[in-house]
Amino acid sequence: VQPQLADRAARPHPHGRDLSDVVWGGDRFVAVGYSVTQWSLDAVTWEMAIHEGTHLNSVAWTGAAFVAVGDGGVILRSPDGASWSQVQGPTSANLTGIAWGGGELVMVSEDRQAFRSADGLAWDPLPIPAPQGALRGVVYADGGFCIFGDAGTVIVGSGTSWAPLGGANHSYLHIESMAALGGRYYLQVGGR
Repeated sequence: VQPQLADRAARPHPHGRDLSDVVWGGDRFVAVGYSVTQWSLDAVTWEMAIHEGTHLNSVAWTGAAFVAVGDGGVILRSPDGASWSQVQGPTSANLTGIAWGGGELVMVSEDRQAFRSADGLAWDPLPIPAPQGALRGVVYADGGFCIFGDAGTVIVGSGTSWAPLGGANHSYLHIESMAALGGRYYLQVGGR
């Protein structure tokens, strides 16, 4: 075992609860998951807050606040990743993804809805083309958002202009997660 690996293994790290997502914001990492939020300045030593019974699925950094979304329409907001307050959301459906870009937040739900907000406090419905399956997440890259989900659902756009990604029929794909790099989107697919 290399000394740096042994040293790192002895330090505290995120543990004890399942984590769903992590984001870098300002000067820290924030991770969310089952009944927990965690934050760290160095990704080695982590502080944890318990949110019993709250399954958080995704988190975004707006430049001023962290916004986390989860099951049952839960939305939490924090200026620092340590202290959180609940925000009244627009739905009680499971919220599965959130992303920040172009001065706005976009979040999606399992029941095929999308919403937008400038600050994570007030939410408006986002008129997107009818998805074929449950929405699983959203990413922002190259000046636009990409919403993805079950039955091959991929919807791209920003502002008031949204369209399904054309091409071959991919209804058999269940897109679990997506990343954007260099003008390309990379998908993780699975079965349901």
